[in-house]
Amino acid sequence: HHEDFTEGQRQRVDTQVRSSAVVWQRVNFSVEAALPGYYDREAVVRDVSSSHRGGNLSSPSMRGTFHGFGYRTMCRFYAALVIFSPLLLQVDWYLRVDGGDSRLTSAWPQDIFSYLQARQYAYAYEDIATASRSTRLDGALRSFEEAHPKLKV
Repeated sequence: HHEDFTEGQRQRVDTQVRSSAVVWQRVNFSVEAALPGYYDREAVVRDVSSSHRGGNLSSPSMRGTFHGFGYRTMCRFYAALVIFSPLLLQVDWYLRVDGGDSRLTSAWPQDIFSYLQARQYAYAYEDIATASRSTRLDGALRSFEEAHPKLKV
């Protein structure tokens, strides 16, 4: 979980989820922890520092700039690292809730995991009505679905 996901918020989720075990695992996304030794740290800092106030990669990236270090770290984490973590290898489903921009504002009307399992979904995401569509993401999802016809995307 992200550092700004408070204990109170975690307890609220714990009390509202009854059908599945809830496991919280703190993830260290600091600059030092996020870059493996084989990365050229100076090149990464040089590439993304202009997206951060004062070049501080630990601060949020500024609006209107190219994706900053945090976003790139999140993409790397969800593209591969999280999938092969020992904790997730033990589960059939996981729910990603970002501490910074995702909030559970009310209880779901049904068990989300039972819903997904009954429909044999492998992946789902919540649609945000105010967000603009990404034709590139839509195309990538279609390509993935065509390459994996047994999976429902």
